[in-house]
Amino acid sequence: MIATGVGWRLVLDSICRLFEAQNGEVRASIVLIANSATMHPGAAPNIPDEFGELLDGVPIGPNVGSCGTAAFTKQRVIVEDIANDPLWAVAAPDALRFGLRACFSTPVLAHDGEVLGTFGIYFLTPRLPDPEQLELADRAANLASIALERRRNELRVAKLHEELERRIEQRTEALERAVQELSRSRESAEAASAAKTAFLANMSHEIRTPMNAILGFAQVLAQNNNLTTVQSEQLDAIQRSGEHLLSVIDDVLEMSKIEAGRLSGRVHEFAIDELLTDVERMFRLQVHNKGLTLLMRTAPDAPARWVSDLAKLRQVLINLVGNAIKFTRQGSVTVEVSAVGPLAEPSALRFSVRDTGAGISEQAKRSIFLPFFQAGNEAQRSAGTGLGLAISWRLVELLGGQIEVQSGLGLGSVFSFELPRDQARTELRSPLATGRREALEVVGQGTALLIVDDHDLNRRVLVELLRPFGFRVFEATNGAEALAMFEQHRPELVLMDLRMPVMDGYEAMKRIREAPRGADVRIVAVTASAFDDDLARIQGAGANDVLRKPFRREQLLRIVETQLARRLPEA
Repeated sequence: MIATGVGWRLVLDSICRLFEAQNGEVRASIVLIANSATMHPGAAPNIPDEFGELLDGVPIGPNVGSCGTAAFTKQRVIVEDIANDPLWAVAAPDALRFGLRACFSTPVLAHDGEVLGTFGIYFLTPRLPDPEQLELADRAANLASIALERRRNELRVAKLHEELERRIEQRTEALERAVQELSRSRESAEAASAAKTAFLANMSHEIRTPMNAILGFAQVLAQNNNLTTVQSEQLDAIQRSGEHLLSVIDDVLEMSKIEAGRLSGRVHEFAIDELLTDVERMFRLQVHNKGLTLLMRTAPDAPARWVSDLAKLRQVLINLVGNAIKFTRQGSVTVEVSAVGPLAEPSALRFSVRDTGAGISEQAKRSIFLPFFQAGNEAQRSAGTGLGLAISWRLVELLGGQIEVQSGLGLGSVFSFELPRDQARTELRSPLATGRREALEVVGQGTALLIVDDHDLNRRVLVELLRPFGFRVFEATNGAEALAMFEQHRPELVLMDLRMPVMDGYEAMKRIREAPRGADVRIVAVTASAFDDDLARIQGAGANDVLRKPFRREQLLRIVETQLARRLPEA
């Protein structure tokens, strides 16, 4: 029965009945011991239930009848006469009431020695058990031990299972709370990031829009050949101060985009010499004023063209060169480009920016790439935001490299990084972006040009810069006016602001593209947005190109030439 998995109570009942059947006038009983401490009814098929109920919960001990004492001592206990034995001093009246006169009890022990119960035999007359009865009682106790040990193990497994379920439930609840808290934290962080991004975008727009007028008119005035030397210097100070303010804003915005994961870009092939020339031109006046030399060197093994994110690379070089010039009082700043890997097909380009400046201490080296960290004296620290190197570090990481620095106080500095070739994401340049560069006097003569902007000063800047080339210029203050002007004058080029009342530039571009002959007109979006991920939306609305405010005169003229290159006569 035990082997077949029959219930433990039925097994105990069967053990008692089998013993009784083999020994005549006896009553068999199995008492359960809970936690080696208290007695509880187990099986007693021919003893009244009331007797078993009397011992339920009674603690075992040295003088607690035959069963309680046997459980306590873990030894057999024999009582010849219940009425006169001191072990039964308390319970004798109840036993006698049910006709029980003698008793012997054998402890039921598990393999580990824990007492699980007792097997007791009651006689109806005072007497001692014979050896055969004692032997049979030992066998019965062993069988009972097997059944009760299995029951104990099942209870332990059930308890462990219950405890495991409880812990799983607790862990699940804790995990759910953690997930909810994480979700709330993420939502809060996303909301804060979105709020910061919106604030910075609005701030950028509000600053870039008037800055466009300031720098734009400064460039218009710079075309006047009648300015005195003092006026030219004052005008140059306005431009440099405005561009410095713009660079501070750009640094803060760039760091915000990096932190928010909004930094995007476009990978394409570019000419290395053109990149270096562009950077050199940007700093030409600055190095001249400081009496420095800015050198651009390309190693013989360097390829002529490369594939990467040109915008990010240009910004890194501008940051590193600008930083080198700032901390160099005399001597030179040198930008070097060399190939890494086989000459036929190099795996990377190595860029190095070397200066003869003050150098960097070992302590400062550990902090120079942290946001807002600024080295140098007070005057040098006040000349920037402390974000240039932090931004460069992150941009180079995004490009697949890592910036290294070699420097010592009084020894100058060398910032270098390797830029792997990015072939997997190569994009061909749009033919519109590499159009023919011919004189604007040719493409501008009589060409209808529509300028759309709600700010009068921004329109005036564009008018003053473009009208001298012979354009017929028309103006609109919002998207709705732009649609009417387009229908009336059929311009070949539209310079479209994006944020305007009544109808914004996005909707106006879509409407123009849907209009008759609207697919042929060239549209340049003129925006104060600093976020690259706005480009997809701008292009999706119908723009052929984007001009960011504030812009340089050369940028404006280059874009206009490119968009109108189709009007040039064939060579």
